[in-house]
Amino acid sequence: PGAMRARLTGLVLYYARHYLALFWHTPSAEWLLFDDGRVRPLGTEWLAVLRYLVQGHLQPLLLFYSLDAAPTPQNGARVGGSAHNAEDKAGEVDQEALEDEDADDDVH
Repeated sequence: PGAMRARLTGLVLYYARHYLALFWHTPSAEWLLFDDGRVRPLGTEWLAVLRYLVQGHLQPLLLFYSLDAAPTPQNGARVGGSAHNAEDKAGEVDQEALEDEDADDDVH
């Protein structure tokens, strides 16, 4: 029937015997972090989310995807400028941008 694309919509994370969840919230068009009873926004840009994961030494354990039809001008290939689509190269990280951040900062 048409081309389908996988869109990253959530992650279960682990660090130091503690689990967190990170999910894309479509109505607010932002990534939300779920940590026990707290929920807080992490922003709309994938790079900001990636920085949080790297600085916090968070290990993704489980990834959640949804299937979308091929992008059209109506549904677009990107949401809110974030790189959480499979076609975007979220794995290709701008190392300079990450290194500019203080890696020793604890984000917990």
